[in-house]
Amino acid sequence: MNKDFTALHAQIAALTENEPGIFAVTVIDLQSSKELNINARPMRSASLIKLFIMAEAFARMAAGSLLPSEKISFTENDIVGGAGLLQQLPAGTSRTVLELIELMITESDNIATNLLIERFGTEAINKQKKKPMILSIHEISSERWMKNHSTKCIVVFYILRFLFTIIYLFN
Repeated sequence: MNKDFTALHAQIAALTENEPGIFAVTVIDLQSSKELNINARPMRSASLIKLFIMAEAFARMAAGSLLPSEKISFTENDIVGGAGLLQQLPAGTSRTVLELIELMITESDNIATNLLIERFGTEAINKQKKKPMILSIHEISSERWMKNHSTKCIVVFYILRFLFTIIYLFN
């Protein structure tokens, strides 16, 4: 660990040592590619799977195989508990793929999440997680889409960098 990272490591340790919970931190120097990983072990990731769903959607949009304006409706069978706007709307309501992504990310909408998983399939989303530099993620299953996932902090960095790149290319 270089001098800058040693000081940063000490600052992060000071900020987190008296806080409840377990922290994981990854810092990457984008010029040198040097990494600082604190507590680099798999941790429960809960809704982080939504980043991979969004990555699959953006990858399909970039490839031209998915239109952001494609509408998807939900039925009574799609209604699940949890947060989100769609919980309050009647079955038969439709939203565009882009609106579903926004609801999934900003509102943690589980109906939106499940609709996108159904649209893309668990296999495609699991393949997103296995792309270069996106490793150590448990596969999702159709029965428990949002439970029992774990990941490392560095994996989140790489998926966020991928999403930034895709969004940058669209603008």
